[in-house]
Amino acid sequence: MSVKKIKIYPFPAVGYAPETRWYFGGVALFNMRFSNDSSAQTSTFETEINFTQNKQFILTANFDLQFFKNKFRVIGDNGYYKFPEDYWGIGNDTKESDKVKYDAKRLEFDNSFLYSIAPSLFAGIRQRYHQIELKETIPDTDLPVAGDIIRASGIGPRLLIDTRDNILNATMGLYISFGHLWFITQLGSDHNFSRTDGDIRFYKTVHRGGVLAFQSVISLSKNDPPFRMLPLLGSESIMRGYYQGRYRAEAFGALQAEYRLNIWNWIGAAFFGGAGKVSANPDEQNVIHPTYGAGLRIRIDKKENVNLRFDYAKGDYSDGFYISFGESF
Repeated sequence: MSVKKIKIYPFPAVGYAPETRWYFGGVALFNMRFSNDSSAQTSTFETEINFTQNKQFILTANFDLQFFKNKFRVIGDNGYYKFPEDYWGIGNDTKESDKVKYDAKRLEFDNSFLYSIAPSLFAGIRQRYHQIELKETIPDTDLPVAGDIIRASGIGPRLLIDTRDNILNATMGLYISFGHLWFITQLGSDHNFSRTDGDIRFYKTVHRGGVLAFQSVISLSKNDPPFRMLPLLGSESIMRGYYQGRYRAEAFGALQAEYRLNIWNWIGAAFFGGAGKVSANPDEQNVIHPTYGAGLRIRIDKKENVNLRFDYAKGDYSDGFYISFGESF
């Protein structure tokens, strides 16, 4: 199997996010086709290296590769992270005064191997591996002690329905992903636990150059997963404007909507809003966290409909500025 067509978009990476502050580095997006069939989806591979104002080092490789006229699909989100990170504890009602900072090294592998069992319907196996080691012990917290290597390794089924017209910038279609993971000692986990993840997205063109996009996500975990494997509120894709992990607990749910429009030729804009919460126990306060913001879009490939995204978002008491290829969802 050979690559029939490839486009490479290298860019310097400069941006700001609550968890990193300013970051600098480089990012490259590879758009590839493994078939001469024009109806086959374009595969994407994005790799990024960043150094941040918080003295962090981040190396990631994310991809969605489709082979044999979209019969086989490999989706990955992998990275190595070396950085100090803030931690407020577990639950929906943690206070700003609870914040502590820990320094750690973290390795993440999250990959799905899927086969098309019907048009736009994929089924297969998802694998996830997590490893983290703190450099120093933080007293009076529930964080692990320095030197202990925390490991979680899991596998389970994943089902995906994907009728989107474009992976990076959909203008119509539906995306539904559901998966369950069992983390067990036989695969290398420190102890047994489980996690279920659901993601539903809907896209509709409402006028020429205007798209409405909606997303709903839910994550549920059981049996005391490691603190960094709990569902986390906040990221550059959902609940923008929040430090990733500002709130974390056994259950997480969020909704967001976005209006995207073309302003002129290769320039566009987006306006978005959403809400989310985590829950550690039934007696916890029912606090809903809002997010809203706007962004600029620069079209870097008209034929493949690829945008460079600049977003500014606000949360409860925080904000974030994000730069990335493709839309947030």
